[in-house]
Amino acid sequence: MADKDLLAMLDAIVFLYDLSDAHSFSHIVKTYEAHPEIHGYPVIVVGTKSDLQVVPQKTELTPEEYCKAHGMLGPFFVSSKEDEDFSGVHTQILLAALRPPAAQATRQGSLFTSPAFWTAAAAVGITGAFFWYRHRQSQQ
Repeated sequence: MADKDLLAMLDAIVFLYDLSDAHSFSHIVKTYEAHPEIHGYPVIVVGTKSDLQVVPQKTELTPEEYCKAHGMLGPFFVSSKEDEDFSGVHTQILLAALRPPAAQATRQGSLFTSPAFWTAAAAVGITGAFFWYRHRQSQQ
């Protein structure tokens, strides 16, 4: 995490932990506290394997309390085995990467130099072009 060039390219940080493993969230706590250089970046926390038996995490604060205390988004709960719509989590990640208010003091550059901005802009442009094309086809 000490590579400043790598950190300069980040738009957001996503931490995943296993809801069925009581020690999983403690790795997020240790990583976050050991690397103060990532503080100020938007952080999204996602608990995985929500289809399994959820166990209490062996940390001083619950994941919800820790996220709130450190200004993190989440935790969000997902399962790849259940037929879930992950759009809520994807939307939160995209919004955090596009508008990182806390990161502005940490990073150089602006929204328009963000790779996430241009990725989202391209997706919107392509989607708009597709619907325009379909509309034009239906008019003929």
